[in-house]
Amino acid sequence: MERYANEVKRLLGVLEKRLEGREYLIDDGYSIADMATMPWVYTLEVFYHGEEKLEIASFPKVAAWKARCLAHPATARGMKVGSIH
Repeated sequence: MERYANEVKRLLGVLEKRLEGREYLIDDGYSIADMATMPWVYTLEVFYHGEEKLEIASFPKVAAWKARCLAHPATARGMKVGSIH
């Protein structure tokens, strides 16, 4: 469990660094990269309830990015299709 939690934190750190100075993962704006990655980040809290264990609060750029993605109309439609929101 600890090994995988550490790997998730490492990956969140990669996302945090990538989002420095950016609103979305790709410089051209909201893209398939965001659509594919955001559900994974979303489930860390909503499905796995890992906020504390994964120290998610220490990744503020990731949190802001996730909120932007969730506010995007295409994401809202997609979340309804998958019934995860």
